[in-house]
Amino acid sequence: MSLGAGFSIAAVVSVSLLMATAAAPQTVGEGSSVTVAPAAVAADPETPPPAISAAGKSGPQADSVPVEPLDVRVATEGLNVASLDSELECMAKVVHHEAANQSLQGQLAVAQVILNRVRSPLFPKTICGVVNQPGQFFQTRAYAAPVHSPRWRTSVAIARIAREADLPQVAPGALFYHASYVTPSWSRRRVKVGRIGENVFYR
Repeated sequence: MSLGAGFSIAAVVSVSLLMATAAAPQTVGEGSSVTVAPAAVAADPETPPPAISAAGKSGPQADSVPVEPLDVRVATEGLNVASLDSELECMAKVVHHEAANQSLQGQLAVAQVILNRVRSPLFPKTICGVVNQPGQFFQTRAYAAPVHSPRWRTSVAIARIAREADLPQVAPGALFYHASYVTPSWSRRRVKVGRIGENVFYR
């Protein structure tokens, strides 16, 4: 049996199956949570993609909240380093000591690890409690921050931005990290989130 214009039923079914396969999302990598969205079929090249808001939502009202680039926020938030509360100073010291030579994203990831620990039932409930916990980071009281250096201003800015908690996590859910040139024994028991610069992050 055939359809009009010489198309067989088998050909029509084959085309339908091909289109259904192209429309299904694909997961990248074994156990990965990263999903590749299907390519748009017959998309209008003149139609711009939907705007993405700071909260990660799309829609006609999404562009009402401008997303300020991280480097611009850092330049603004790093202007005042004179009056810091103790919690902010503790986090800025860790960011400076552990990641001052990393990218802004890498520094933000370290700050977010501290905040993830504060929210976790496994760690102390304050920033200073987390960073001064024995065997974890270091005793911040013994660390003399270079308060007149540009890197210190950046560290303070990153700590402020992280504490506002309005940016997506760079290493989602990470509670631990280590330098890429070492392999601590505990890393085998943790779920690797990813590598940012010279640090590897784990849940």
